[in-house]
Amino acid sequence: LITFGLGRELVERIREVDSRLRVAVLSPAQRRLFRGGRPVWRRSSEMAQAAEESGEDARRGLDEALAEAEVLLTLSTMPADLLSRAPRLKWIQLTSPGAGRLMHKELLQSGIPVTTAGGIHVTLIGEYVLGMMIMLAKGWPHLFRAQQKGEWARLTPQELEGSTVGVVGLGNVGQQVARLAKLLGMRVLAVRRSGVPLESGEYLVDEMFAPLDLLHVLAQSD
Repeated sequence: LITFGLGRELVERIREVDSRLRVAVLSPAQRRLFRGGRPVWRRSSEMAQAAEESGEDARRGLDEALAEAEVLLTLSTMPADLLSRAPRLKWIQLTSPGAGRLMHKELLQSGIPVTTAGGIHVTLIGEYVLGMMIMLAKGWPHLFRAQQKGEWARLTPQELEGSTVGVVGLGNVGQQVARLAKLLGMRVLAVRRSGVPLESGEYLVDEMFAPLDLLHVLAQSD
């Protein structure tokens, strides 16, 4: 059971994995009920669609889908009574890299495996962060606005080489950002919960700090 809006092509790819799989996807109205009316992302909204089923039909459809579900592919927002409504559930797969918000007593005692998408976003987010740094250092937003107005913009772009970047959190994504920054010749300061240097890959970071030193790191970062 997929509890969020996933592209039709991706849904079909899941179905093609094994002909025995029966893949169900919640409708927009059912998804909102599943999330308890909470938005997918903070400060975002999901518009109701004209062809949606009624509230009563959506509730009935959601209850039936949960009652049959053995595997849940879902975001990290789920109903508190999920386990009682999904008695056949055997596996929860999250789209997020972490599962901290879900690790409550009932779920831990249920024995149901909970797996995450940790690691799959490393390359994408690392490149995104690098792209944002280059964009801001070179003043691209200013240049784009000037181009749209047909104006010649003068600016002095900043060089990333020799600049200092502060990386807060040194998990998989943080390490990838540090790795890319070092390739550009940047000085890398990192904040890690323990403040202890990595057992491997020390070359990624020039200096390691604990969270209490965050303001110090921010003051030094470009």
